[in-house]
Amino acid sequence: MSIARVAAFHTYDALTAELRRIEQARPDLIRMAAIGKTRAGRDLWCLEAANRATATPLAFRPGLLVIANMHAVELAGSCQALHFLSHLVEHYEDDAAVRRLLDEQVIYVIPRIAIDGADHILAGGWRVRSRHIEARVRNTPYPSDLNGDGKVLKMRWPSLTGGHCLSKKDPRLVVPRRPEDAEGGPFYELADEGLIHDWDGGRVSGSQPDCDFNRNFPAADWRPTPWLPEAGASAHGAYPLSEPETRAVVDFALAHPNIAAAADFHTGNPAVFYPRQTIKGSARHAADAELIERLGKRAEAVTGWPLLSSYVELRTGVRQSETAGGAKDWLYERLGVPVLLFEMGMFYNYLGFTTQDYFKLGDSHAEETGLALLAAHDADPGIGLFTDWTPFDHPQLGRVEIGGWNTVPWSNPPLKKDMEAACDKGTRFLLEFAQCRSRLQITALTAEPLGEGLFHLKAQVANMGALPTCLTEQGREAFQGDDPTVELAGDVACVTGRLNQRLGHLAAHGGNARLEWVIRAQPGTPVAVTVTSRRGAFAQARLDLPGR
Repeated sequence: MSIARVAAFHTYDALTAELRRIEQARPDLIRMAAIGKTRAGRDLWCLEAANRATATPLAFRPGLLVIANMHAVELAGSCQALHFLSHLVEHYEDDAAVRRLLDEQVIYVIPRIAIDGADHILAGGWRVRSRHIEARVRNTPYPSDLNGDGKVLKMRWPSLTGGHCLSKKDPRLVVPRRPEDAEGGPFYELADEGLIHDWDGGRVSGSQPDCDFNRNFPAADWRPTPWLPEAGASAHGAYPLSEPETRAVVDFALAHPNIAAAADFHTGNPAVFYPRQTIKGSARHAADAELIERLGKRAEAVTGWPLLSSYVELRTGVRQSETAGGAKDWLYERLGVPVLLFEMGMFYNYLGFTTQDYFKLGDSHAEETGLALLAAHDADPGIGLFTDWTPFDHPQLGRVEIGGWNTVPWSNPPLKKDMEAACDKGTRFLLEFAQCRSRLQITALTAEPLGEGLFHLKAQVANMGALPTCLTEQGREAFQGDDPTVELAGDVACVTGRLNQRLGHLAAHGGNARLEWVIRAQPGTPVAVTVTSRRGAFAQARLDLPGR
């Protein structure tokens, strides 16, 4: 039985209660703390998972960062975070791999970033990307619950110039108008439920502005969207990290240079995306591109979700990035960590429509997926996928109908049937992904007496991990001078060599270095050699000098 309820869309208070339940189940393994505040003043939670009783200091353990629910409606991400944390707690005692993971490493989970936006949507508000921007745009509906049903949905009304029509297969379904519909009709306008701001009697268009947190990170390609002077807003933010939520995530990541890998969970058509600067053929570092592709292919194999540079790749066959200011790009560019973004899928993807199908269907996508979704709704109305259209006398537009898709279930994997399985895929990969790290060992430590209180001390250090101690070539650039450090401790004096010295980065899979000192000390003196790296590595060996 899972400690946390995964098959539920949690409000902030309910999510907090679930996280507290996980923490209380194993307070020796889980610590929950706020890393910042949202714009509305709610705590932004991060849970740290590690066995703090083992010898390795947390600051030198390789960390896995998991972030989720950056877009308000994409609540599957927070379900994934709960599933992963629950798995760690439940299986620490009976799974040697989980136990080794928490004994040697540290996991950081930020289960929801768009906290205010998610609560807004779950309370029946209109769809926002990450955060609503309080503004009014001329000739655009300001979303509100006009008919008092507790939900902000869509309005449809007949119009000779409307850009939509009703599906001939099911009139509940509003689909985009196509060229072959030129002589047909009736045609419809479709807009958010609400009053039209500063309406001049003409075309009702657009939607109110909102902010996208995943365009607000200071990646190299950050750019603002066209500014809306009347709204005083840009979806990407006025400048990078203009949002307190994204700033909190960045501050946390910078304060934890031991983060060795990162994963970001969203919904959307299933896919695994990788950083723009590791697109093969145009990458700044070919070795990084090969590493990320290898990890991404493994993620594809575990989840079944295709590895892509972006959705553009499916349409054109060209690998390129179509977004700017994303968290995954900043994490790679600034921290040099391997990072992957996971799109867990929307409801219609679990009715047989693949990511590839989405683009192949083209103009018919809305109708084909819509019909399948309506069939699922009719089979189980309790899912709440759809609200039937009901007439309403709009004070500006006259007679309209209000109804349509309920955005929360539409935008996520089905709770009852598929959420647990989707999260299980993510957890299985995260457990593998966490092993993507450097791992230092002192494979030999010897002391040879030279006479007159002198000893020849030798040590060999090897990196037995899958990553070099710099993690990536980008990491080597991002953290210059942060190669591993060696400390020789004990009541000794160095004749040759130094008590503290830099080791230099070690390659993956056995990269090694030899160290030597001539020291003066009393026989029997205990000495310790410790190797540490801020990028998440620690090794230590001790011996007593011979001769007593």
